[in-house]
Amino acid sequence: MRNIMTSSEYMQMKENITQKIEENNVGAAEAATIVEKNLPKAEDYQSKLAKLIPAEVVGVYIFINGILPASTGVDKYLILRWIIFGVLFIINPFYLRYASAVTNKKQIVITTIGFAVWAFSLGGSLMVIGSDADFSRLVGSIILALYTLVVPMFITETPA
Repeated sequence: MRNIMTSSEYMQMKENITQKIEENNVGAAEAATIVEKNLPKAEDYQSKLAKLIPAEVVGVYIFINGILPASTGVDKYLILRWIIFGVLFIINPFYLRYASAVTNKKQIVITTIGFAVWAFSLGGSLMVIGSDADFSRLVGSIILALYTLVVPMFITETPA
C-alpha cells in the first residue's frame, strides 16, 4: 500500500483492533501480540520518501517523451510535450487516490508537485531556463535533490 501511516494513526488503529479482538474473548496480552504481529508499522523517513516519489507517472512521462523525436533547434513537438505534461499532472492525483489508495491529501499534493519537479529535472525542451538546456537540467536536478530531501518532513503526525 502506498498510503503513508503516521505513528498516531498506527496507535489509533492498534487500539481499535486490540479492543475488537478482546471483545471476542481473547486475552489482552494475546490480542496485543496478534495486533503487533499483523498491523503495518508507522512509516520512517525512508519509507515516506519512497512513497512520495511519483514513480509510475514519471515512468509514463519518460516513456512518452522517449518516443517523441528529440528536438533540434525549434521543437515542433513543444506543444505536444506540454499537453502530455499537463495531462499527466492532472491524472497524478486521481491515480494516487484510486489506483494506489492514497487517502492523505497532503501526500497527494506533495506527490503531484513532485511529478512537476521530476519532469523539470529530466530536462529536454519542455522546461528550459533561458536558452541553456544544460543549465536547466542542472537547476532541475538541484531542485529535485532538495525537494526529495525536504518533503517527507511535511507528512507529519496530523494527516490532512
